[in-house]
Amino acid sequence: MARNKFFKITDETFENMAYKDVFNTLEPEIQKNINIFLEDEFREMLFSLIDCETPIERLLSLYLYKQSFSYQVIKIQMELGIDVIEIASQYRIETEHKTYFVDFAIPVYDLRMRKGKIFIIECDGHDFHEKTKEQAQRDKVRERALVKQGCTVLRFTGSEIFRQPGKCASEVFDTIFNYYKQIRG
Repeated sequence: MARNKFFKITDETFENMAYKDVFNTLEPEIQKNINIFLEDEFREMLFSLIDCETPIERLLSLYLYKQSFSYQVIKIQMELGIDVIEIASQYRIETEHKTYFVDFAIPVYDLRMRKGKIFIIECDGHDFHEKTKEQAQRDKVRERALVKQGCTVLRFTGSEIFRQPGKCASEVFDTIFNYYKQIRG
């Protein structure tokens, strides 16, 4: 049975065919538009990396970006009545006593309650975190100040991010969604 009228191939053939071969069967105008879409997506993805300062931040940023546009994430946002506003790197947060720049901030707007909440993601590379008692103490003081502002803070080690960046990104969105599921009862 033909998969569709454009490809004129069977389901079995389609399963064994490389994407390049499928692309080459498309009309030139369709190919051109696919390339335009991919270029736009590529630019957006690169733009998401601009303010990232370390390789672990850049890697996590790519996966956060990818997941934020996934069907599943968009579907759950709609079901919960929330809007993930952006994924901002090196985001500035004013606290009572100090200004902090966090690795990532994800402001989420609750459409039902008409208020926002910020989820903070920190990427803890070995060189900058908990190498000394002083660094560990600064991180703890910083985290408490952010929580006092109403933020939820998630921390990932560089090893976690390098090993499983997709899992880390999923955990971020799971945390956001679980927060709203809990307050919805």
